[in-house]
Amino acid sequence: MMRILALVAAMLIWAAAYAQGKVSFSTSLGVGVDMSRPSNTPFEWQIGGCYNFNGHISAGIGTGISTYEEVLIPLFAQVGYRFGGERRVRPFVVGCAGYSLAPSGAANGGLYVSPAAGASFALSGRLKMFASVGYEVQKLERLKAFENSFLMAEYVEKLSHNAIALRIGLEL
Repeated sequence: MMRILALVAAMLIWAAAYAQGKVSFSTSLGVGVDMSRPSNTPFEWQIGGCYNFNGHISAGIGTGISTYEEVLIPLFAQVGYRFGGERRVRPFVVGCAGYSLAPSGAANGGLYVSPAAGASFALSGRLKMFASVGYEVQKLERLKAFENSFLMAEYVEKLSHNAIALRIGLEL
């Protein structure tokens, strides 16, 4: 697992050195309002890098940590579109899709999808702050055990978390 995160970090650093000005990096913190049962308030941290094709369209990869009942590590591709010209405040839409890995031995990850809309605010130079609202789908399976005086059983529980995701972050 750590090798994958180190590989992603190395790829992002290489991309920044290779394509200065065309590559942007972002990190964000977020919480969610869980829309499914059992309900958990998810917390997430994400980091990613994007190649900016022009002033509007970007595509890249990212990873992070999401907590529901289990800790999940999403690996995803993202595509974004920024509206308007070079202004101080720019609205955007972004879509992320990938797979979440579960480091716990008692769980398996699953599909990760997260479309969002928001706005970025220029702070200084290339540094921007952004806020977004989106919808997040995380699927996972976990091993559950049931035991009483007559029976002992293990079964796989399939969960699909759907949450409204609120994120705030920085982009360079």
